[in-house]
Amino acid sequence: MKNKKISIGIGVVIIVIVAITVCIFVWKCKNNESLQVDQLISTQSKNFEISNKWTVISNYNFWRNPSVFTRSPYNFPNIEFSYPDNWEFRCCGDMDHASEHFISPFKNIDKSLPYIRITNMGLDGCPDLKNNCAMDETVKLTANEKFKRLILAIPSDQILPKIKLEKLNTEAFVYQKTEKDSRISKAYIINLGDSIVEIDFINYDLLNEKFIENFLNRIELESK
Repeated sequence: MKNKKISIGIGVVIIVIVAITVCIFVWKCKNNESLQVDQLISTQSKNFEISNKWTVISNYNFWRNPSVFTRSPYNFPNIEFSYPDNWEFRCCGDMDHASEHFISPFKNIDKSLPYIRITNMGLDGCPDLKNNCAMDETVKLTANEKFKRLILAIPSDQILPKIKLEKLNTEAFVYQKTEKDSRISKAYIINLGDSIVEIDFINYDLLNEKFIENFLNRIELESK
């Protein structure tokens, strides 16, 4: 009987030890997994960390700066916008009918990360609502005419709900677009009355919606 009790006692002790060992193993696995996830999130967030301090770009402190534009100041719409201090702002990519400016986490745009493109649209277009025409055939358009032409060219299945930009006292026309290299962006076309600006958030799914909202809410009419 004593031997049986000793055997049962030893068996219970072994079972308890095994159970404790299994629990410790499972805990360590979960802890390591959590640590790996935290490290991954940390690494990813460092790739495009967003500073709490933002830099303002305006006609007053940038576009009319002779040290930036050696010949003549760039005629940017009468608005100011901001970007995180630890991001980079690059001006100016001139095109036939617009001028592009970029804001990104690095000096050279990493296409795997999110970045912002601001396009100042030229107020011209083809006559008679043609899609294509030679440069010498273009006609001058009002901002309203340009705005209507831009949104008419957007497929209905790409259109998203408009948003109100309180500081500009206007709405932004919002749509999702596919870039030339197949990346997805969210675009905001803003009619300022005398000019048109489009703001594209490329790879926007990697950005927090609060960041996009914060960026847009910081755009305001520049005081003269």
